[in-house]
Amino acid sequence: KIAKWALDLKIGGHDDWYLPSRDELELIYRNLKPGKDNNYTHRHGENPSSVPTGYPYTEDSPAQTDVEAFRTGGAEALEEAWYWSSTQYAPLPSFAWLQYFSDGSQGYYRKGNLDRARAVRRILI
Repeated sequence: KIAKWALDLKIGGHDDWYLPSRDELELIYRNLKPGKDNNYTHRHGENPSSVPTGYPYTEDSPAQTDVEAFRTGGAEALEEAWYWSSTQYAPLPSFAWLQYFSDGSQGYYRKGNLDRARAVRRILI
């Protein structure tokens, strides 16, 4: 249901929104971390899909983003909370992956649990 919600969005004249994958959410955290909390370091941050490959976080890296609008309290900031991804947890089809935007940890939980979602779209940079 949440993936369909994102696909049906029409914002600012754009209709190409979608729910990001687990690895895409990790990249968002790595580059737009909203707060100053220490990162969870137990293998979180590994991202074989990113270029360059994402390596595990250190306590201080990634640091809070320099982009003011995405810092805690900014107009575009992600809440320091859990966000759903579109990636299903393979061993349990009724579960999906989430990203925690406080410390960068990832986990899986039963679909249907009330948590946040952030639709994204791809742009050429």
